[in-house]
Amino acid sequence: MSLTERMRTWIIKRDEGTSQLRHYSETKGFCKRDPKDCKDCNGQGCGLQVHHIDPRRNGGGDVPDNLLTLLQCEHNGKKTGKKMADPKKEFVVHPDMVEVFENYRKGDKRAFQKMSEERNKKMANGETYWNTDHDQEMLETATERTNNVISLGWIWPKKKNKH
Repeated sequence: MSLTERMRTWIIKRDEGTSQLRHYSETKGFCKRDPKDCKDCNGQGCGLQVHHIDPRRNGGGDVPDNLLTLLQCEHNGKKTGKKMADPKKEFVVHPDMVEVFENYRKGDKRAFQKMSEERNKKMANGETYWNTDHDQEMLETATERTNNVISLGWIWPKKKNKH
């Protein structure tokens, strides 16, 4: 199962519609990034995505303490238009996605399936396939933000059972 649209909306609203990955700015110090201000996306803004800090295939759940809003270019390297991030120069949580998108655009219709198979192999060998540099910070942020909104009476939407 995956996140429902209500769950995604809840997380993005909890995170105030900004990336929760901390960035450093000469004028602001450490700050969150608003998608419309994403300079990495040629000034065109960037989409928001909900990230599983501990991936589901690794046992991470669809729970607010494990979910965080990131800019699309931070999450999978995809910038506005056809441009992709360079994971050697920029932080990307899932750097393998950059190559997958490029291969898919070049006509490899199995690019995403191959990526999934490769991720499964890595997990079976006890390896991570994502960039773990900010995992601890992201977990702390998700927990803090969740506790704040729960204290205000927010309720995490439940998945509906299919009978």
